[in-house]
Amino acid sequence: MDGTAFWIAAIAASIFVGMGKGGLPMIGMMGVPILSLVIDPVVAAGLLLPVYVVSDMFGLVAYRRDFDKRVLIIVVPGMIAGIGLAWALASEVPEWVVVTLVGLIGFVFSLNTLLRRKRDLPARKAESRPACSGGPSPALPALSCIPAPRPFRSIPCH
Repeated sequence: MDGTAFWIAAIAASIFVGMGKGGLPMIGMMGVPILSLVIDPVVAAGLLLPVYVVSDMFGLVAYRRDFDKRVLIIVVPGMIAGIGLAWALASEVPEWVVVTLVGLIGFVFSLNTLLRRKRDLPARKAESRPACSGGPSPALPALSCIPAPRPFRSIPCH
């Protein structure tokens, strides 16, 4: 690993994560893959984790009074399961599988954005179906520290 290449990738990844938190999720999801070009993907995710934690703390403070308890009740069990799955698999899964998953997740999310029709739909009320709404959605991004794009944050079960 060349020191200069690492620092260029690390600075770019941090800027991309910040842009993702600022409203450009497709740019934000490029942080870990960019850093994975020069170091192990699991290490890349671990290096960016503090950036995600600090930026999420600012988001929690900013929106601490704007939340829907019903949505939390629906999504939190799936989120915990997804994070637990990612934690359990992080040390067991070979590096090539992680690299493949990071690339595949990025490709699918990018493809979803490209193929999705631009339309403004009215917000729907959260449904009481935790297995679908919160179950698989946080597991995949948690494997690579990619923030889930808006359509995947709450998957409707119709």
